[in-house]
Amino acid sequence: MEHLVETLCHSSPDLEPSALNHLLDQFSAEYEPYSLEPLLPTINNVFHLRRSLPEIFAELKRATHATDSMVASWAKRTLEQLESMSPTSLLATLELLRRGSRLSFRSCLAMEYNLAKNFLQKVPDLSTGITSKLINKETKTKWSPAMDEALQQQNTLIKELFAPNETVKDSIEFLVDRDFEQCPHISNTLPSINQIRDMVVPFCNLPDRKTLIHALCEASAWKMGLPELLGKVINTFVKTRTEMEAQGQYNVKQNLTWIYKEPYITTHL
Repeated sequence: MEHLVETLCHSSPDLEPSALNHLLDQFSAEYEPYSLEPLLPTINNVFHLRRSLPEIFAELKRATHATDSMVASWAKRTLEQLESMSPTSLLATLELLRRGSRLSFRSCLAMEYNLAKNFLQKVPDLSTGITSKLINKETKTKWSPAMDEALQQQNTLIKELFAPNETVKDSIEFLVDRDFEQCPHISNTLPSINQIRDMVVPFCNLPDRKTLIHALCEASAWKMGLPELLGKVINTFVKTRTEMEAQGQYNVKQNLTWIYKEPYITTHL
């Protein structure tokens, strides 16, 4: 990695994508499959951003009874971990992900910094957690508010935590005026799920997913890693007309349909 960084630092800032791909090829290692890949359908279902916190817990409890032992084991571990965490932090994290899915990278950083200031000043759970987990080594922490109370106060808690914090007169200072999406290196990165959705829409009259993936790779000059990413995303989020009709949807006008419009919490696919 150090050699790669050193090489990139001495490369031209106007390096073409094809030249960058060639450079990365020299330092690439054998691909290791993503360990949670078999669980992604379950993870996407459980942690969909349309779900409330109680609905997420309910889906996890259902998944603990799955016939697939890997899914059931993951759900049990995840449920135990979430049940041991601060309810306020869980509510704040879910709201953070929802809001962040519609914001730029720069705006996300500002929002997270403001939330961190509010959390430190208004929520006792950080000091409670440090004392309980790190000092007293307790197995169960008494959070304030507890889960039931936090859910009852959810709207008030979220409003207070995401309100502009003016008590500390500082802010994030960015070195450049451009946002992440406006920087020249963005052309060398792989697209997000929402960006892939925007790429797919103009090609929805192609006959099948394989042809769609090939067309998008051609349009992107076969960027390294793109075929694998597109394959996973499109096979997950795109349905053919035949598949849609099999589900009782007969008013489909295009050959291919992007089936989910809401953003997902998970970024690995």
